This record gives sequence, C-alpha cells and structure tokens, in this order.
Amino acid sequence: MVRVCFPSSTKLPDRVSIRYLNHSGPVVEGHQYSLHCVVQNTAPIEHLRVTFFKVSTNGEQTVLYTQQLNNDIREPVNGSFSLQFSPTSVDDGAQLLCSAMLDLGPQGPQPPPVMESECLNTTVHFAPEFCCSAKLQVRAGEGLTCDVRGNPLPSVTWLRDGKMLTPPTHLSREDAGNYTLMALNRIGKANHTVEVEVLHDCAARGASCQAAGSATVALLLHQLIHWLY
Repeated sequence: MVRVCFPSSTKLPDRVSIRYLNHSGPVVEGHQYSLHCVVQNTAPIEHLRVTFFKVSTNGEQTVLYTQQLNNDIREPVNGSFSLQFSPTSVDDGAQLLCSAMLDLGPQGPQPPPVMESECLNTTVHFAPEFCCSAKLQVRAGEGLTCDVRGNPLPSVTWLRDGKMLTPPTHLSREDAGNYTLMALNRIGKANHTVEVEVLHDCAARGASCQAAGSATVALLLHQLIHWLY
C-alpha cells in the first residue's frame, strides 16, 4: 500500500459546493447569473485551482472557467470563486459543478488530489423555437406537424389566410399552400411560415409510378394503331 504524505502546512478541503448567488429555481435564457464555488478549510490556498464544468444532457463535459488565487496565506481558509454564467436553451437540463485541485507541484502527490462539488441541476426557461423548415413536402393522407421547443411549453396557433385552424390530419391537394404558426409562452413568442406541398400517389412513388404511367400510354397507342389498321 502506497501512503501519500502531505507537507505539514497542507490541508485538503473539508467540502466543495456550488450555487447561484442571490438566485434559486429556474434561470432564463440570455440573463446573467453569478455562480459561486466555495472551497472550505483548505491550505495553502495559493496552490488551489478551481474549475467550473458543465455536463450536458448527453454526458459531454465542458470546461467553463479555471481560476487560481494569488494568495500566500498558509493557514487553512475558505476560498470563494465566481463565474458569470449566461444560459441558453441548449443548457436546459444540463448540470453545473466545480472541482478544487490542490496542486503542490512535483514535490506533492501525483496526480494532485481533486474534490468535486455536487451537481447543480439547471432548468432554463426560454422562448419558443421552431424545429421545422420553411418548406415541407407531405404525402397525401398524412398529417401536418411542426415541432416547437420552449420552456415553459408554448401554446401553438395555426393560421391559413389569416384564419385559425386545426392542422390537417389527412392532407389532400386542397391543403397545399402557406401556413403561419404562432407560438407563445411567458418568456416570449415566435412566428414561423411554412410552405406545404402535398405529394400525391405518383409524386410519392416516383419512378415506379412513372413507369406504370408509361406502360399505360404504350398500351393505348398500341390499341389505337390496331384500330386504324
């Protein structure tokens, strides 16, 4: 068993914690918040390196900021580190944390000891965002949909020629045209125009349908020639 020895003036942190300063609950996209990482009762603080991380919903970890104090205090003290954080919609559901590394150089333990905070869950409120293109091709008989993101969940209104309607669930030729979508939540609103093209049987089946049509025309020509002669 390898025993790690620290210099007599070294004290590992008792605890590492992360929180928002003067804020609790969900955050709003585009607003700025102060994240604080507190490292309790550690020394020497001049060798303490604190890093803020973001862990996205797919597990990817990103370094947001690293900070080291220029302080020669030798006795154990509390260290406070700050980061200005402006969340976006992609941060919804992510986790924030900070880690404290006591790096004593070559004479210290290798690798340097690290203590992490608990994860701070992030709920981001953001205005509606449309996730469909400006042009949609939909098969006849299918429904018309357009995904909308937002937190809180937005209400969505469909309009055609200025009139509200329920999006068609079984499209026909008459349903082709331009539609306007209006989405609203308490953070904001957004509009989106969609040009809908309805693909009928031949357009949907492509070459196979064209081949069948060509065969029908050839048969009619053969019958016509037979009748003339």
